[in-house]
Amino acid sequence: MIGTLAAVYGWGVAPIGWEYALGIWGYSLVWFCINNAVKVFAYRLICHRVPPVARHLSRIHGWLHPHRH
Repeated sequence: MIGTLAAVYGWGVAPIGWEYALGIWGYSLVWFCINNAVKVFAYRLICHRVPPVARHLSRIHGWLHPHRH
C-alpha cells in the first residue's frame, strides 16, 4: 500500500495517478488468479496417489508422527 501511495503521489518518483495504479493492481490480480489456477492444476496433475509420491508422503508422515499408524 505504501508503494502504491508513493507511486500515485510521487514520493521520490514521478506521480502516476490513481488510474494507472488501479490498472496495475487489476493486472496483478488477474495474473495472480491465472498463476494460482496453474499451480492447482499442476498440483492435481502430480496426484498423491502416484506410487513414488505416496511412498514419499508415507515416509514423511512416519517421521513426523512416529507413534501413529
